[in-house]
Amino acid sequence: MVDKDFNKMFTKGYSVVTVNVIYYLPDYNSIVNEFLWQSLDLRPEYPRIKKFLNFWQTEIDAVIKEIQLSDSHGFSPRKFRKIEELKFGGLFN
Repeated sequence: MVDKDFNKMFTKGYSVVTVNVIYYLPDYNSIVNEFLWQSLDLRPEYPRIKKFLNFWQTEIDAVIKEIQLSDSHGFSPRKFRKIEELKFGGLFN
């Protein structure tokens, strides 16, 4: 059985997206906080990330100062090797 998230990435073009939100509370604007969140989303529109940020702006009493977004860009060609081919000082002999 294939994992549903793996299937989304492999067949539907989803990417692992990391969002780093730098924010402060209105009453404490000299203290900057950070919130880190990871999710699967479709690039380049990022509908799930947009929904999350819209929720943040309407429901959370915090001011977003900066947003950093990182994207895994889905799947790309990789070289896979069996674990037996790797040498770990005889650990797997």
